[in-house]
Amino acid sequence: MKIFKTSRGFRRSDFKDFYLKDCSIQESSLATDNAIWLGQNRGTHLETGECLARMHLNQEQVAELLPLLQHFVDTGELPSERKTDIKSANELLAAAAELAYQSDVIDTQMERNLIGNDNEYADKQDWIESWLQWLVDTVSTQSSEN
Repeated sequence: MKIFKTSRGFRRSDFKDFYLKDCSIQESSLATDNAIWLGQNRGTHLETGECLARMHLNQEQVAELLPLLQHFVDTGELPSERKTDIKSANELLAAAAELAYQSDVIDTQMERNLIGNDNEYADKQDWIESWLQWLVDTVSTQSSEN
């Protein structure tokens, strides 16, 4: 797909959808957020007659769509409900790691002994990554024993 600039200086690419309707993806002029416009340029749905408009999506919304789109590219279908919840699982693990860090390091006043100045962990992120690896190893070991 060829990318060009509009008369207002925004990057844009035109393409046709499955029904050969004119569509585009274009940078938005929204001043408060990085966003794009995506979808049919004009027209109505062939079956329902409903008016179509381009979607106005910010970076976070596009990021949420990318795994679904990639799964569709790879398999020809959308992921199951269980697979779409991976982001929530990652957020839960990150929150658990943060709580573990606070309990082990901050609440016990061990931060000086654990982090920095050639101690076991370089920084908070290093501690969290180590804890997450410990969790993965523990779960893997328990799974293989069962």
